[in-house]
Amino acid sequence: MTSTRQAALLPAVEAELSDRKNRRVLPHHTERAAYVPIDNEAAKDGYLKVAGARWVVFAMRSLSYADQRCAMGARIKTGRLP
Repeated sequence: MTSTRQAALLPAVEAELSDRKNRRVLPHHTERAAYVPIDNEAAKDGYLKVAGARWVVFAMRSLSYADQRCAMGARIKTGRLP
């Protein structure tokens, strides 16, 4: 896909991910796309706090556990959301 086409699709993807009705199916779709949720072992609910909000962070299944944690740490450190 060209970067122009990707940029055009981003608002649609963001809207799809933000829609409350899709919250229950999102984990199934991400697992089929080879992404798995990373739990925050320090929090009781398992969510991560990113940019002041509680989120589930997904990492590529092919990464090692340590690399998944490193990716999670980078996401928290930058405070950037998708």
